[in-house]
Amino acid sequence: MSPFDLVQVVPRAQIYEERLRRFSQRCNLPPNTELNYPTEGHVLRVNKQPRMRVHRLCHQCGNEVNTRGLCGKCNHSFCPECTRYPRKQNEVPRTTNREARNSIVESGSAEVNTMPDCNAVSIPTTVLRLPQRQTKQELVFRKVRQRVRRTCCQCQDERGDEIVFCANQRCCPKCSHVRCTDCPRDPAKRDRYPYGYPGDVFGAKSIPHHKCHECHSIFPPNVENGTSCASCSHRKCDACPRLMPQKVELEFDPEVVKSVQQKLANLGSSTSIHPAE
Repeated sequence: MSPFDLVQVVPRAQIYEERLRRFSQRCNLPPNTELNYPTEGHVLRVNKQPRMRVHRLCHQCGNEVNTRGLCGKCNHSFCPECTRYPRKQNEVPRTTNREARNSIVESGSAEVNTMPDCNAVSIPTTVLRLPQRQTKQELVFRKVRQRVRRTCCQCQDERGDEIVFCANQRCCPKCSHVRCTDCPRDPAKRDRYPYGYPGDVFGAKSIPHHKCHECHSIFPPNVENGTSCASCSHRKCDACPRLMPQKVELEFDPEVVKSVQQKLANLGSSTSIHPAE
């Protein structure tokens, strides 16, 4: 296959005519020949194969690997031995396509633009300003941001106030204490971070939470080795890892969901639609 078979020079007007024809057929409307788009010049079109979804299978258990590259059954990371379908494309077609595009651009037979709408002018962002009455200084509108403050749990300053950690710093500026899960956070979000905040080390008051290394179910807090798992009856051992500080997704209470569904069902049954006479 010649490199020029992959890259084609297409008139810009032909692209808009094809779009107009497809739109007319889909909406069952008469075609409108008045185009309000720039139709001068040519563009480069690359013939590509239809894209497919990539599926990966673990070579240990045969289960499908998720988008993060981990097996959902054995937690194995995707490696070269795992099966990938379809197979990875060779670098030869990509290099050939790139060389064909560069040769056409250098010869000057077509424009560099690869998209019909690339000449569209970008709309600048609108900035809201309000002059202040007293100082006549312009006030710029900005989105509201929630400031998060972390204070050290080990020391205080000379006046007895808590020491606040600096931005993007994990050590206290006074006592060099590493930020831990015992350091208060303002505002606190214990419901979203029950195991601690990301980036913190475990403090002395932190309650350990472990998960089963076989079914990945979470044990009750502060349990000893030998406690049976509620899902697979596996006894907690040293191989069961401790949960690191992370963010968790909130789960709705089943009783609350059931009551809301019951109220919606009652509301739907009590509302009746009478036909117009």
